[in-house]
Amino acid sequence: MNVKHLFLLNVLCAILQIHPHALTFQKNPGRLGDQILNYCKHKWLAHKYNLDLYVPEFNYKSFFALSQLEKSEKQLDRDKYMHNIKIKADTDIRLPRDRDMLYVGQYHLMINNIADHTKWADHLFGLTVIDVAFGDKIRNMLRLCIELPDISVPSDCISVAIHIRKGGGFDKPLASVQYRDQVDASTKAKKGSQFADRSQPFKFPPEQFYLDQLLNLYEYVDRQDLYVYVFTDDKNPQAMMSRLRERMPHSNIQFDCRSSGNAHNKNVIEDIYAMSRCDYLIRSKSHYPWIAQMMGEHKGIIYPVSHSWKGALLHINKAHMDVPDREQHSITRVIYSS
Repeated sequence: MNVKHLFLLNVLCAILQIHPHALTFQKNPGRLGDQILNYCKHKWLAHKYNLDLYVPEFNYKSFFALSQLEKSEKQLDRDKYMHNIKIKADTDIRLPRDRDMLYVGQYHLMINNIADHTKWADHLFGLTVIDVAFGDKIRNMLRLCIELPDISVPSDCISVAIHIRKGGGFDKPLASVQYRDQVDASTKAKKGSQFADRSQPFKFPPEQFYLDQLLNLYEYVDRQDLYVYVFTDDKNPQAMMSRLRERMPHSNIQFDCRSSGNAHNKNVIEDIYAMSRCDYLIRSKSHYPWIAQMMGEHKGIIYPVSHSWKGALLHINKAHMDVPDREQHSITRVIYSS
């Protein structure tokens, strides 16, 4: 055997003893929206750095195609890797020549130098529009493994999904009144960390926010007929829908909602799917409706970005509508201020 053959043999032996760089991550302690956000962050890193991804188990995972298409953490043999490295940011990833690195993403992993975790979801959505290959991967992985019916939208109507998070008994109670017309001189403001919307105002905007943004969207689409479906974790969506309808000044905006059996832990997958199928989405900063945004191909997505308290009312004084152009790989942002 000559020197050249010996060299090639040594290279081959080395290749057979090493493994591709891999990535797994800590399970998020939150609910489904947090789990999918965590998955999408690490899917981005696996896509960016060409890493094998091993996905931990989480509730509802089996409903998504990723449960069949991605490698499970259960398949991961950590002993195969000489280096197990915990990472808190994507900048912690180094790709040396010896392909035996296992990276373990930590809870609250920072991506693309964005330290504010409340901005990660919007940033990841932008990446699905700018990077076509990544967007295709995400939508493919978030496909459902079960068939569900679409909501019945009247012909010639633009469909709008609005998701109003109330807590449904899972979260703390809310402090804010829900509409401006409910505030008078005798209305006392509720303060304190015992109220969910005091600590997380963008997660729990009042119903006034959704009414305001429906009116903005109505003008944006040149006053065309709208079919608005109200999704919520509240036990009485019909009462919520009635409050919106009675304050809506335009007769060509129809409202609909589930008539019975609603709760924070029911219809979880059904609602995500239905929201993803609508033309427009108006949502809070809850990660749950954001899943529908990542699954779907909405013409526009509206969400809150700035707030103030006006007495007893949580006032959303600025909202963004992101209008994705997937052919041009760009997003146009419309800003609504009040």
